[in-house]
Amino acid sequence: MQREPTTGMGYRFKAKETIADGVRRIANEQLTKALDELDDRRLGPHETIHQARKRCKKVRALLRLARPALAGDTYAFENAWYRDTGREIATIRDAQTRIETVDALRREYGRLVSEEVFGRVRSALVARREALLADRVSLQCSLDEVCERLEEGLQRVDDWKLEDDGFEALRGGLVQRYQRGRSALRTAYDEPSAEHLHEWRKRVKDHRYHVRLLAPVWPGPMQARQHELHALSDLLGEDHDLFVLESFASQEPKAAGGEDVVRVVLALALGRRMELRTAARSLGARLFAEKPKRVADRIGAWFETWKAEAPERAKVVHEPRLVRA
Repeated sequence: MQREPTTGMGYRFKAKETIADGVRRIANEQLTKALDELDDRRLGPHETIHQARKRCKKVRALLRLARPALAGDTYAFENAWYRDTGREIATIRDAQTRIETVDALRREYGRLVSEEVFGRVRSALVARREALLADRVSLQCSLDEVCERLEEGLQRVDDWKLEDDGFEALRGGLVQRYQRGRSALRTAYDEPSAEHLHEWRKRVKDHRYHVRLLAPVWPGPMQARQHELHALSDLLGEDHDLFVLESFASQEPKAAGGEDVVRVVLALALGRRMELRTAARSLGARLFAEKPKRVADRIGAWFETWKAEAPERAKVVHEPRLVRA
């Protein structure tokens, strides 16, 4: 399939397009970029895989925002499609993430623990990752499968139909995902577990992507919120990465450097996770303090003003200025 070059408009809506056109344009751009990155030989396998998975997540967040307005079974089918596409290459990415998590622990606690501890566990994890990458045939088959799925998905995007337009096409998805973020926050701290924290993280990322998509309605406040949501998802992401490292080290201590090393790593990881959870709770309580309807009403009012002012902004940009003699 011949792909059109991306226009560089970014992961956000434009004032002069309908919401339906915006949804299709953004999905097209993300999928085209993902395919270009998979073709880019300058990127290593880890960066390629990371980018492909991130693009799938961004398309899924877009689908969730427009979900109530999407016609028929579009949401259910496409959401499952990109979920499964991302899973195709998750194992290799997880192997790299474990190494990056050990590096983060070293930066945090390197002054307190022998360098040998971090060196042994890191060497063991690198060997594990390289063993996965050594099977080049399986790796290439996985990447080829992802490319095929993204190509198929790209061909369907222009057929996506929305049964509403304007902010009403997005209000339901914005409210639903924000409410799920509030509920997941309560569950994460009322019934603490790694699974509940990870679920909250996913809902935070949904809301963060939705704020990013709608950022042009008032860039200052929306970008500030997006920045704080990014910080929150980073805290929760580090917590989840530590949990994944803990699970792997506990189940396969030899593959993580040996039982004596694993005991130290598990202790450090537990302490760090407590710090992260405390910080995330404080930040999350502020970001999800308002009720969903109030958040949607405020963003909706900004959206309507932004759309109404679009012709005037265009005149300011495009009309020649008078120059004084």
